[in-house]
Amino acid sequence: MKKGVILITLFFLTLIFKTLGNNNSISKESSIFLEKIKNYLVSQYIEEVKFLRASTISRPDSKRIYIASDNLLASYALSLLSSPLGEIIKKELEKYNNGFNELHEVILGVKISDRFYERKNEYMGFVFSKKFGVLEIFYEKPDKNKVINDWYNYADLLVYRALNYLLDERFKDAVDIYEKLMKTWDGWGFKDIVAIKSGNYGTYKTALGLLLSKKLEKVDRKITEKYQENIEKMKKILLSLQEEKGGIITDYIIQEGKIIPIGDSNTETSSIVVISFLE
Repeated sequence: MKKGVILITLFFLTLIFKTLGNNNSISKESSIFLEKIKNYLVSQYIEEVKFLRASTISRPDSKRIYIASDNLLASYALSLLSSPLGEIIKKELEKYNNGFNELHEVILGVKISDRFYERKNEYMGFVFSKKFGVLEIFYEKPDKNKVINDWYNYADLLVYRALNYLLDERFKDAVDIYEKLMKTWDGWGFKDIVAIKSGNYGTYKTALGLLLSKKLEKVDRKITEKYQENIEKMKKILLSLQEEKGGIITDYIIQEGKIIPIGDSNTETSSIVVISFLE
């Protein structure tokens, strides 16, 4: 009997590694890491509205659903993780302009404007969930009255601009932006204007840096060769920020050379990390 249980366990582990590790760049450690994120994202699913809630503990997001960017990114991440929920959420997003918000869809390969705006949350109603109680629904959209002119001071906006250039096949421009981004890497994270002011590193920005590195590596491996040590460090940092239930913590600080997670795990950050590992 014990032998049978062991064989079944090994069979399912093999399936997991095949699903998550089709290419050689995904290690066994990364496969287990991604499977735990998958379980976390699935646990956030709300049947009544066919979306995921925003976060686990922190208010108000633990009582909120964001169409964008959370569910836009989660639908893609779950599809990469071979979860049927990816397609279910994507189908529901069709009712909301596919969940596009003139920013985060560039991660999925959809062209966006070259102009960045501050963000605003549009209230879309509420839903009662047996699992989580009453949750409010919001849609993050651009505030066209507030242009971000100093976008080059923000690590995430640098990545979005570079990804946009790649979609236009403006490879040299994308590389120039990448070089600007990597100048803000201090060995532990991207020290942009937000990190300088808050003292915290944004986990999703580290994941975005990894994603852009991998995109550029496909164009020309020489572009990223000199940054390989930094890229490996990004992966290790992300692997260290997983909480017990599988979600990825939103922020971190460094104390005496150690990574200290700060904040809550949430859908957006966890989804971006998945995309950065599997895209």
